[in-house]
Amino acid sequence: SDVCSSDLDVIGGNVGRIEEKISDKGHKYTKLSVAESKGFGANKETVWYSCNVFGSMAKGIEKGDKVLVYGSTESHVYKDKTYLQVHPFHIIKLEKEKSEVPEKTADPVTNRKMMEDVPF
Repeated sequence: SDVCSSDLDVIGGNVGRIEEKISDKGHKYTKLSVAESKGFGANKETVWYSCNVFGSMAKGIEKGDKVLVYGSTESHVYKDKTYLQVHPFHIIKLEKEKSEVPEKTADPVTNRKMMEDVPF
């Protein structure tokens, strides 16, 4: 199989599967899959990365969370399929986006003030 790796990559995406595992040497670790979307519209594609996380780095991370994973990435080709593995040394859980829309008001003065605050 072909192997390609890099020293530092930053993967940003959504956590898919989370599994608690035990290595052959008896060490506990968490296996995360992270989906990173690239492109827009018809050109949008999703790339899946597998991350084996040792220690407490994965603590508090749940399926669906947005994360940034800093680590070295390897790709393996097996039976004409490419598998991507990240060896993380730091994971940041991003805050969930708030889609709060300001309440509409019947007061035209308040609406005008809100429009003056818009930076464009």
